[in-house]
Amino acid sequence: MSFAFDYNLSVNKVFKPALFTGVITDCQAQNCIDVSRATKHNQAIPVHAKFQYFMLMCFYCCRLEHVVRTYTKIWLEGQPPDADMDQLTTKFQEQTDLFAKMHERFVEGHAHVKASLESYLCEH
Repeated sequence: MSFAFDYNLSVNKVFKPALFTGVITDCQAQNCIDVSRATKHNQAIPVHAKFQYFMLMCFYCCRLEHVVRTYTKIWLEGQPPDADMDQLTTKFQEQTDLFAKMHERFVEGHAHVKASLESYLCEH
């Protein structure tokens, strides 16, 4: 089961080609994406599509515990209901390739977010 490397930021919707003011740049742009939470009570947060990777990596790094918890829940739901805790623990720990890839993605994301923020701070 692939997880963290294909983990897509829940882009709630892509706005229709119209002008929106992006929350990062405060400039009007077309083809913005909505990165707000997926509830109807939240206000839309339009972000230009070029920031999608940044937003994905920022979410991944800041909410890593949520990502791991969600993966674990999905993984457990796919296991036999009669498996005992020892079997599940052993089977879960054997996913060393997955954990290595999750760590690599975290390091990559952290570096990208850090470099992006440092670049922004140097410009302003």
